[in-house]
Amino acid sequence: MNITSFAIALVVAATMFALALTALPEGAITPPAEVFPAFGVLVLLESLAFGVGVAYVQRARRTLFGPGVVALERAVAWCVAYLLLAPWPHDFLHRITHINGEYNWPALAVIEYVFHFGIVPIGALVGAYLVRSHRRELASRPAPQG
Repeated sequence: MNITSFAIALVVAATMFALALTALPEGAITPPAEVFPAFGVLVLLESLAFGVGVAYVQRARRTLFGPGVVALERAVAWCVAYLLLAPWPHDFLHRITHINGEYNWPALAVIEYVFHFGIVPIGALVGAYLVRSHRRELASRPAPQG
């Protein structure tokens, strides 16, 4: 990670952290003061992950979008981006689907499918990538002597 990526990550993280704390509609769910620090740490970590995700997409754009990349490698690169970028909007969208004590159940269902179900194919793709990498590593090792 170079200085530009680091700067991008920090600026984006600070922006997302500020948005998470201030850009809520009236009546949105907010944690009580006694547990706010625990949620504040979580929002900070999610904001940092989002910032790193934006910097990652910027640095990995050739792998994500360019020609000549093996499909499985491109898919894993997108999985990494998703895992870094998804927690912040997932958490934020949860907060704004619960307004004035009422859930917007259809919106909540969409959030759950997009974010939670998105993890299933990610696990399968990363697993396939690791199995394939392991097979290549075994195939490239010299045969045991003896």
